[in-house]
Amino acid sequence: MSLDHLAQPCLPYRTEFRAMFQQYRERDGQPFTVLGEVSTEEAGEIEGVDLEAMPMYVIVFPDGHKTHAWPEEVRLDYYVPGDPEYEAMERAARANPSLS
Repeated sequence: MSLDHLAQPCLPYRTEFRAMFQQYRERDGQPFTVLGEVSTEEAGEIEGVDLEAMPMYVIVFPDGHKTHAWPEEVRLDYYVPGDPEYEAMERAARANPSLS
């Protein structure tokens, strides 16, 4: 099944992948594209996925590697202490409340 037709712009997504776990640590800092959100039905078929941790996303890296990602790895609105992208977004929102 191809998800290429679901490609979405990167906001509110990070511009670079943020590896929160050992898996894909080598991809930390790499750009990516979100292809779509994983449905609950699809998530039930993915090994190691906790349905309570949804949503998850299907992403692709520039080299063509496609994988599933947790929200804190790809979304800006999941706070990670010390995350410069998130903190920049928060500063911009405080400076211009009409944008939030």
